[in-house]
Amino acid sequence: MVINSGKISVKRRLTQLAETDYDIFARSFNKWFRRWKIGRINENQFWKKLLKDLGIKKKIGIFKEELSKHYKMNKSVVGVIKRLRSKKIKTALLSNTTREWFLYLEFASQERSLL
Repeated sequence: MVINSGKISVKRRLTQLAETDYDIFARSFNKWFRRWKIGRINENQFWKKLLKDLGIKKKIGIFKEELSKHYKMNKSVVGVIKRLRSKKIKTALLSNTTREWFLYLEFASQERSLL
C-alpha cells in the first residue's frame, strides 16, 4: 500500500543530508537496512548504527523525516480493498514494510480502518 513517491532517490537525498559520499553511504545504509527490514534491529537501532558507521553527529529525526517524505499511500490499492470489503470479501495485507513504518502509516493515514 506504500509506494515510493518517485522523487529524487531516497538514498541520494539522505546522502546529501549526511554530507558524505554516496557509495559509502549506500553501503552502510544497505547493510543496516537489511537487518531492519527482517526485524533483527528496530528503526532507532538502524539509524543509530548507520550514523555511527558514517561518523555523523546529526539528529536521527532529520533523517527519519526526510525518509518519510519519499513515501505515500497508494490510494488505488486502498480503493480496491474498500470495494472488496464492501462485497464482504475478506482481505489481508502482506507487506515488506517494517513494523515501525506500518505504525507510522497507521497514524498518518486517513484510511486507518484498512490497516
